[in-house]
Order: sequence, then C-alpha cells, then structure tokens
Amino acid sequence: MTPSNRKVLLESAKMLDIAVLFAALDAAVSAPARIQPIQIALSLDIRHPVESFALTLALGVAWYIALARAGLYRSHRLVGIRQQILEVAWGTAVCAVFVWLWLLLVYSEPRRDIYLYFLISIVFGLAATVSLSVIRIASGVIARFLRKRGYNLRHVVVVGSNRRATSYADSLKARAGWGYHLQGFIDDDWCDATTARTYQDKLLGRLGQLPEILRAMAIDELVVALPMASFYVQISQIVQLCKQHNPCSLYGVPIRFRRYSAKPPAGRILGHNHSAR
Repeated sequence: MTPSNRKVLLESAKMLDIAVLFAALDAAVSAPARIQPIQIALSLDIRHPVESFALTLALGVAWYIALARAGLYRSHRLVGIRQQILEVAWGTAVCAVFVWLWLLLVYSEPRRDIYLYFLISIVFGLAATVSLSVIRIASGVIARFLRKRGYNLRHVVVVGSNRRATSYADSLKARAGWGYHLQGFIDDDWCDATTARTYQDKLLGRLGQLPEILRAMAIDELVVALPMASFYVQISQIVQLCKQHNPCSLYGVPIRFRRYSAKPPAGRILGHNHSAR
C-alpha cells in the first residue's frame, strides 16, 4: 500500500469513528424515553438552531481530539486487541464527558435534567465503546488476513548484519501477520555467519551505498542494528540521509531485549519518524 492510499484509509477510518459516535449519541438520546415514560423531546427542545449546529460541530471536533489523544490513530500493527480496547474505552469515556457538556449547552433551561443527561452520557459511552471495539477487532482480523497474503506490507531494511540484526529479521519472518517485508541488509560484509547463511541473497549493498539505496528503493522503515558506541558517527549520518532522501521511519535495535517480546525488538532513535504508520 502506498503512503497516499494509507493516508486516505486512515482519514476514512477517522470519519467512520465520528459517524459511529453520532449514531451512538442518537441511540443514547432516544434510550431514556424507551426505558421510562419521561416527558421530554430532546431532539426538538433546542434554543437556537444555528448555535446548536455550531456546538454539534464543536462536539465532533472534541471527539476527534479525544480519540486521537487516546492513541486510536497510531499504528496498531504490533499492538494486541486488549490494548486497543483499553484505548477505545479511555477515548470514549472522555467523549461521554463532552456529550454531557453538550447536552447542558444545547437544550433549553426549563428542560435541563443533569441526572438524565448523565444517564444519556453513560449509555452513549457504553454504546460507543462496544461499537468502536467491534470495528477494531474486525479490521484487525481483516488486516492480518490481507498481510499474510502480501497486501498492506511495510518494507523494512536493516542496517547491520550482526546477531541483533538476525534476531530482528527472524522475528519479522516468523510473524507474517505483522505485515513487514524484509527487503534486505546493508553492511560492508556479513558480520554473523548465521545471518550470512539464512539471508545470503539479502545483502543490498555497503554502508557507503546507503544514499543510492535510499533513493532507489521504496523503504517504509529503516532499522539500525549497528553498535551505538563504535558507530555513532555513521548512525548520525544515517539519520541525516533519511531526512534528505527518504521519508521513512528510523529505528534502532537495542543491545538487550526480551526474547518473547510482543513486538520486534526495536526502538526509535533520535526521534526521527517521517511517515504515518
């Protein structure tokens, strides 16, 4: 998937989330009248249509900010469903608070019922949490299915060929559902015999050829497995090259990592990240 297509898909997902929240709000506003005979007509009892429309637009913007701050729009390739549901719950809880405030502002004074609005906000929060969680579970299943068949892949190049580089490459290879395609390694020579045997056809070039490789290849993520102490100057140069030639995400493999980590043993170095994930 190209970066532009990925961006369009992400923006569409955001709009879908907001549409789902408005549907949950509509269901929550209608729920109290079905539960008990409360004589209200919330959908008609507004002070000024223009003001109410502006407040509703502001509510949608506040929802978007709350969901984004909760982490719903970051990359979830390596995040489990439990963590995603926790993010959804946190984001929708904040959205429910905004709904309560919106109800207080939109509906006229004689009809105000703080406790009823609190009930509506709770119903909204539950409906929104369930709906957004189901969407994420379904989209995660579909995404893993497609990635295992070669779609929506992130193309990765590893700088270095030591044991840490091999461990990282093996972790990507063993988990096709993550959607990472290892394009190869960049190093002056194979540093580890195991890497040379396993990935003998994956040596893309020498360290000095990195600028040409970055310009010629479509790389989404560049993972640096070089030792920081002895290759600090080279790593700094790699950071600058990525900024100049290729808008890819740059990561570094730490010296130590847990063997059964839920994600590849990589951490971002120097905060360089130019692509939406």
